[in-house]
Amino acid sequence: YRLAERCRELGIKTAVQVCKGGAEHSAARYLSSAGIGVKCKVITPRRDGMRGRLWDIQQATLELFREWTKEKDFAWPDLIYVSDDYAAMAAVVALGHLGVKVPDDVRLVVVSNRGHGPVACYSLACIENDVRSPGDIVSAAVLSFLESGTFPSAVRLEASFIPGESL
Repeated sequence: YRLAERCRELGIKTAVQVCKGGAEHSAARYLSSAGIGVKCKVITPRRDGMRGRLWDIQQATLELFREWTKEKDFAWPDLIYVSDDYAAMAAVVALGHLGVKVPDDVRLVVVSNRGHGPVACYSLACIENDVRSPGDIVSAAVLSFLESGTFPSAVRLEASFIPGESL
């Protein structure tokens, strides 16, 4: 929700969320609740197994941008949010290839795993997952429970919002 608050502060009115099919439409809910009109563009990788899937996600993202920009009523939204780190890598490439200036033409937020995410010539705004952090939080809560007999009430596992130059 910090992302949605920041978008509201910046006056963002329209957003497109680029995601794989399934349960990855979660940011759309938060952006909508902040009064931002959100459309979802779903990428469809062609492979089911892991062999070649990551490359396939990137290719499907490039194809999505090619097809999207050919639509009759195409216009860049104020914000593009990409909810997969591999799709985000391809989105950065696609925007550069299309000559889109981030954040001047469109603002960009991506999902990134700490230490492994898209690279751009500007710092990317991102929702960053840290794979170690949840383990550290859960183990500290369990140790606290074992010592006190009461489980801590304020245990939260969530990704971090990092506002970079692209937002």
